[in-house]
Amino acid sequence: MAPWFRPVWLSSWEFAGVVGAVLLLSGWGLAEAIRERDRLADGFRSLRDRVR
Repeated sequence: MAPWFRPVWLSSWEFAGVVGAVLLLSGWGLAEAIRERDRLADGFRSLRDRVR
């Protein structure tokens, strides 16, 4: 692995764990946003109306 990509103090398995956790949390966040998209859109609309 390229030395500028992985910090020296992080082992290969720890780095793999960090990458896996980031991928898992990103996927989870995206799934939650898709699932609650109507509620999020309503919230953004009401925020936009309050700003105007």
